[in-house]
Amino acid sequence: MRQAVLDHRPCDVGLSGQLWTRRLVGELIVKLYRVRLTEVGVGKYLKRWGLSFQRPDKRAVEQDPQAVRRWHQETWPKIRAKAKAEGGEILFADQVGIRSDQVTGRTWGEKGRTPVVRRSGNRFSVNAMSAISTKGRMRDPEGRSRGSCSRGRPTPRPTRPRCAQRRHREGERAPQPLGLAVDTAPSRVRG
Repeated sequence: MRQAVLDHRPCDVGLSGQLWTRRLVGELIVKLYRVRLTEVGVGKYLKRWGLSFQRPDKRAVEQDPQAVRRWHQETWPKIRAKAKAEGGEILFADQVGIRSDQVTGRTWGEKGRTPVVRRSGNRFSVNAMSAISTKGRMRDPEGRSRGSCSRGRPTPRPTRPRCAQRRHREGERAPQPLGLAVDTAPSRVRG
């Protein structure tokens, strides 16, 4: 039972939902052993098995750990060095929103190890898009000090050229170069 809770989601074993609750663990016990326990009784077993009720980490099924490592160790240091040499500012753009596959709540997992919920990136949502600099300044993806909002998936726009081509008035300081880093989510890499 302990291994079933750690290795599978309820929906993987014919139950509803993606997170384990005492009720769902109890339903699995009934399904496998034809023994019915109270939720309190199930909770006692879960604790004896070294499990605790926690908020899980969420990771994209599509994530490539080698690509993440390469970015941290190779790509990011080059970007940072170039921005420093050019006196530029780096912006990290991302979107937030309400999604159809939202997983909220807690599940049971091994004490000291945060459970992970794997999920697909296929979804529909209402999104807000903005960017933040390494110095904590908020910007929209075009470098303005405000966010933008869209319904559904955002339509990627050529933000780097627009940032680099911003005009300045006579007597004003020329705008600093901006670099925009975005992830490879389908909404930002479609062409």
